Amino acid sequence: MESVREIISQSEPLLLFLVIGIGFLLGQIKIRGFKLGVAGVLFVGLIFGGWHPTNTEPFSITHQVMQVGLILFVYTVGLTSGSGFFASLKKKGIRFNIAIACSLAGGGIATLLIGIWMQLQPGQIAGVFCGGLTNTPALAAVTELLTNSGIGDARDSAVGYSMTYPFGIIGGLLAFQLFYWFYKKDARREKIEALEKAKLKSEVSSTDFEITNPDIFGKAIGELRVQEKIGLIISRHEHSEVVTIPTKYSTLQQGDIVSTVGPEIKISEAEKFFGTITSKHLDEQKCEISLRRILISNKELA
Repeated sequence: MESVREIISQSEPLLLFLVIGIGFLLGQIKIRGFKLGVAGVLFVGLIFGGWHPTNTEPFSITHQVMQVGLILFVYTVGLTSGSGFFASLKKKGIRFNIAIACSLAGGGIATLLIGIWMQLQPGQIAGVFCGGLTNTPALAAVTELLTNSGIGDARDSAVGYSMTYPFGIIGGLLAFQLFYWFYKKDARREKIEALEKAKLKSEVSSTDFEITNPDIFGKAIGELRVQEKIGLIISRHEHSEVVTIPTKYSTLQQGDIVSTVGPEIKISEAEKFFGTITSKHLDEQKCEISLRRILISNKELA
């Protein structure tokens, strides 16, 4: 084993990709439906980091490589979480963020008090807090601060982080499982309701309306914010028996016909907005506009 360790220690790229490779394979192992995923890389890294027999130097990676890895990590997390983050803000995001901020403040105070009581070093306390949250960028920030300030050993934060990270993952899973057990019936009901809502939203229909609502006479489609307000798209517009593809500058006049496309559940709301449903179908009329139904089979567009 010593010869293997010596070979690995002489090649930083070998060490880096060996940890990534073994960690990735470890993360794919499923036990009763649970797997570590990318966290497997961290645990393998901890094992390699702790593998240094007496009178040997521990494995290490240059600071520049660690910085690049951290940047890529934060970048990819941002890409995958960005859309969901802003979508949640539109719903109950403020309430959730206040709850999370209170939880973080409470956890931080508790970690500080218990750490002082146990006579831990400042770096270890900060590492414990970062590990409990499984927050790798926070660990990097703490390590950088300790290195530049010289307050303590920069490795203390990594030690505290490695000790609590597994419990941060396991604790989160157990908390979620307990919550599911307590609210099992509600969860099933919410799932059924969500599926029903998704089904309704997925049923797209085309409906034609005659403009009889005086509140929208002479107003442009862009000014009315049709899609934003009622969730339908105006695909055709007939004015003075001339059918065109509307733009945001197209104005709606009394007696005009518009053809809309969108979820069926929005039809009743759209009828109040436009006026009345008409039996006239603009997509069936012969004009310069043609209709084509195209099946999306290109995976790059899905």
